[in-house]
Amino acid sequence: MLRLGLSLAFLAAALPAAAADPLRHVPEGVQIVGRIENPRKFAEALLLHPAAADAKRLAPVTTALDSPVAKRAFQMIGHIEREFGAKWPEVLDRMAGGGIAFGGHFAENTNSILVLESADDASAAKAFDLFIRIVGDELQRQGAAAPERQKREAADIAKVPSDLDAPRRGATILLSNKSEFLGKALKLKDGEGSVRNKPAFAAAEKLLPKNPLAMLWIDFASVKKDQAATDF
Repeated sequence: MLRLGLSLAFLAAALPAAAADPLRHVPEGVQIVGRIENPRKFAEALLLHPAAADAKRLAPVTTALDSPVAKRAFQMIGHIEREFGAKWPEVLDRMAGGGIAFGGHFAENTNSILVLESADDASAAKAFDLFIRIVGDELQRQGAAAPERQKREAADIAKVPSDLDAPRRGATILLSNKSEFLGKALKLKDGEGSVRNKPAFAAAEKLLPKNPLAMLWIDFASVKKDQAATDF
């Protein structure tokens, strides 16, 4: 759905409202924002769609699913299921039942952030510890150092050698590629200074039906100021 002027919002479907709002952790200066209110239903809607079954029969998809990377990913999913004692739909509910949001910029190597709202603090803590363990095992398998744990802004932070910071505070888990940008996100209080306070975003969100399954918003006013967009 395109609003004439400065912003774009995309509707995937409608679902009951989620109690948490991961967007309150996304700083307002981002150019692109996305949100999935119910990750489990979003994943099920994609995987159970007839087009998904048809796609699995395509040669490139079959090849990709048989690749070592895909097999490694399926092994990790199986490991996560065993740790939580549940199949992936329930695990997804517990790890991100409050929704997923991301914010970022179009230029390379710029600020970006991913936010997961878990069902509760205990689920978030378990998911966070499992993330650190899995990433640490994979990094050590490649000969790299394991994530380093720190405390900052009342958050438990895992610093990954590839310039990624992953903090957990309560039921919220964040992932960012820039420490300074992450610090800004961690200092947001009750959504003040987040994309929630951006007038263009609020105006675009009003175009959507109540409680969309997924949405995508682009701040064209900001994008048009970039040199690459000007050149284009």
